[in-house]
Amino acid sequence: MKKCNIVYAGKNRNGTDRYWCTTHHAPAGNGKGEKFHTCLAQSNPATDVPQDSLTVNLQEESGNIALWAYVPAVYDTAKMDSAFGIRVQTGNEADKFCHLLQITNGDQQVSFDYTAAVSYLASNILNQKTAYLECPHCGFPHLDKDWFAANPHKKHLCSGCGRNFYEKTAEIGNPIIKANGLFSEFHFPANFVKATRKLSIKQQDFPLGISIWGFNPAFFCTGPETETEGIHVHAYTQDNSRPVIDATYSEVEIDGICLDANMVQLYMAQKTLPYLKDRIASVKCPDCGTDLFETGRQSCLPATQHVCPKCGKEIKTRRKIVASPMPDIIERLKGKTNLPLSGQDILDVCPQLSEW
Repeated sequence: MKKCNIVYAGKNRNGTDRYWCTTHHAPAGNGKGEKFHTCLAQSNPATDVPQDSLTVNLQEESGNIALWAYVPAVYDTAKMDSAFGIRVQTGNEADKFCHLLQITNGDQQVSFDYTAAVSYLASNILNQKTAYLECPHCGFPHLDKDWFAANPHKKHLCSGCGRNFYEKTAEIGNPIIKANGLFSEFHFPANFVKATRKLSIKQQDFPLGISIWGFNPAFFCTGPETETEGIHVHAYTQDNSRPVIDATYSEVEIDGICLDANMVQLYMAQKTLPYLKDRIASVKCPDCGTDLFETGRQSCLPATQHVCPKCGKEIKTRRKIVASPMPDIIERLKGKTNLPLSGQDILDVCPQLSEW
């Protein structure tokens, strides 16, 4: 690992000096004014994750290019090896995966990593507008992740130099937005169609398991591709990586348990936000029996006060949570199979989300 370059980065909230490593983009102090000899990145296992890189030259690619953030399934008993990262589809070539992507067009270029792609997925599905922000002190592209990817804010902490900067309006920063703007001549607007097919299966018919995702639209595309909105399902019967079911459906029923496309998609986004871990819970109205499904701003702000959308009953929970039927649905699905559920978490595949 490269040698730290530790600099003074302003004041902490308690008025003491703050120090930052501009080499590893990490804190280099104890929050009480004491300067460390090395930054926190030196001892953080997330820093050691290999950043396998890929470069896409827009002038050299003959076919359409599409990019996605590939994230863990919301329900997964398949246990198939998955290459998580930025999913890169170019022309007729096999999909590639990387953790650091550079897009070039002549002397213009934009770079971003898997953390930015996952953060964009969350912001996009939560209907939060993102913007390209640069630190006015050092010019470093700004990325808001975890809580900051779901909640617009004016004050930002630059990971490049460790100093705070302010925007006039509440924003969510993501370097991916620069690619959409800089390469607008290549970038096509999204074209979505609703899935029309329905699926009804039993888990016992797929002895090697099933995997379920919500709709995950491409965040960059250079061609007029049409994406299908719905619930994406993989189902396996043989000992290989090729699912016998690999399609998107408007409605999915598994062992008599129905899945809603909007619930699955929102739950997938919520599971990419570490601050919501163990905060998504199923709540049933004690008066009318309605399962609460909190959307909009409520979907990313854990609270103890909830309101039944059907009868208006005010419901109080002991812990701050976001209400969703999905945790209960997952438990019911687990009860219908002997296959173990994958315990893979977003931090298992993108540990950088937990960094400062």
